[in-house]
Amino acid sequence: MQKMLTEREAFAGVLIGMVMERCREARSPKTSRTGLQLTVPVAERPSVRRGLDALIEHGALSTLGETIGLTPVGQLLAQRTANGNTDHMSLDGHEERVLLQPLLSAIANDDRLRPSMPLDEVRTLPARLENYQSHRAGGGVLSSWLFWVALVAVVGALAWYVRR
Repeated sequence: MQKMLTEREAFAGVLIGMVMERCREARSPKTSRTGLQLTVPVAERPSVRRGLDALIEHGALSTLGETIGLTPVGQLLAQRTANGNTDHMSLDGHEERVLLQPLLSAIANDDRLRPSMPLDEVRTLPARLENYQSHRAGGGVLSSWLFWVALVAVVGALAWYVRR
């Protein structure tokens, strides 16, 4: 049975997917919640934080200290919204509907899972995180060619001064 996803369900699917991807990268069932939130652009962090709080409260995510991971229901939701499929959800069988229905009802009624941006931006959030991370990593002082040129010039000037 195919089910069209609401905006809230799509946002929840994107958040679950982000947690799942971070866990996969860490080769662990849990990942750092703070680390995940720090990868999100500053303007979108409050929305992501509220969404993660809601998914924890509704049992899709589990938390221990500052680590976060998927519960069995969260894994099922992740499977049903996998590969960026945030338009439709396929519920195969009675068991899946029974497991997911309480979560989907909770998502539908929770304002914290209402996206603060257009749905197209929600869907592109994981890709934008990669760009944001590479932009932040590439902008450091040590990777700047200007820093290296200045360092060589200072060392050269110092060597010239010492030789004189």
